[in-house]
Amino acid sequence: MKTRFVEIGLFNKILVLSLMFFLMLFWVTDIDIRALYLFYTESGTFTGPDNRYFAFLYYPMNAIIFTTTLMIGFPLFIMSLSPRPFFERFRLYRNHALLLITAPLLGAGLFNSIFLKALFARPRPHSYLSEAIFYRPFHIASDHWGQLDMSFPSGHVAMAFVLCSFYFAFGYAPKLWQKMLKWGVGVVMTLVIGILMIVSRVAYGHHYLSDGVFGAAFTYGFVLMMHRVLRIPEKNALIEARSETEPAGTVGLVEISIIVISIFIPVLLVAYMMRAFDGLTSV
Repeated sequence: MKTRFVEIGLFNKILVLSLMFFLMLFWVTDIDIRALYLFYTESGTFTGPDNRYFAFLYYPMNAIIFTTTLMIGFPLFIMSLSPRPFFERFRLYRNHALLLITAPLLGAGLFNSIFLKALFARPRPHSYLSEAIFYRPFHIASDHWGQLDMSFPSGHVAMAFVLCSFYFAFGYAPKLWQKMLKWGVGVVMTLVIGILMIVSRVAYGHHYLSDGVFGAAFTYGFVLMMHRVLRIPEKNALIEARSETEPAGTVGLVEISIIVISIFIPVLLVAYMMRAFDGLTSV
């Protein structure tokens, strides 16, 4: 466990240095503008909407990520609240479930797509193309406070990097399915989908490159913070020390009812969120 913490610490130091480099790059060069024009055609349109792969990333990929995370986190959390013997082992995973729940709702949702967007109020690229209005990342555009269609940071990219929560939630992964969630989803899919999402948002003309880079960084930082607030490493130590041979409780009508309800609740929540936010197609 200590070796793993050292590796995470080293990665975080490298990440901070990389973000400092990118911030300097975005401030002293016009890379944001250059990246934008890579996908801007002579007819005055962007190539993203006509590309079926970028269109899929725009929607429904972000909705799939949002749904998948909650459909795993919520049932696990609700079942962990049951005092029935069958759900005894689920109780140790309560904080892991909370990590999966808070990542999309509070991290990519409230913190990134509402609070930070409202704070920085960076106008989208169309403001630059039509009126030459351009703000660099972390420049607080107070003149635009109160407007709803802001650019920095990218909400879609933030949602894509929510997948990194699987790496932290399944840090202790003795079983194959846990390893698949930890490395397959938490690392490989996070990087692949996240990077493609950054490109797609620029290709759509809805975001600058820096919007995506720091949207990813903010989400990772939020997940890392929650990983420590929820004391996931301590919970992993308890799970690791627990005897795998301990018999589980029997499954009866009550247990089945709890499982069904725990799955039905996130379905209702996701359906409401999809309707309230127009299918999560906001940019």
